[in-house]
Amino acid sequence: MSSSHCRYDSESAAAFERSYPLVAVHRVMQALGAYAKLSLTDGKTQFLEHVPSGLASLRHLLATGPFEKFPRLQKTVETLRSAVGNEIRRKV
Repeated sequence: MSSSHCRYDSESAAAFERSYPLVAVHRVMQALGAYAKLSLTDGKTQFLEHVPSGLASLRHLLATGPFEKFPRLQKTVETLRSAVGNEIRRKV
């Protein structure tokens, strides 16, 4: 691969920094969905123990970056953290 394909300049860095929070939120939400499916559908309840840390990561990401425009999403995460915490304490 030529060095022109690996160029890292300030424009690329800025684009990466702008898109990283969106990609990170998407990935954490995707992982949470997988944990729910594995736990609730496939009966692999050991994945429930990872949900609180996933929600904490999501909460942290939503507190930074371009997410102030999405207060409902932030509130939903808080509601889920409370509900999931109670549910996990009953199951684990």
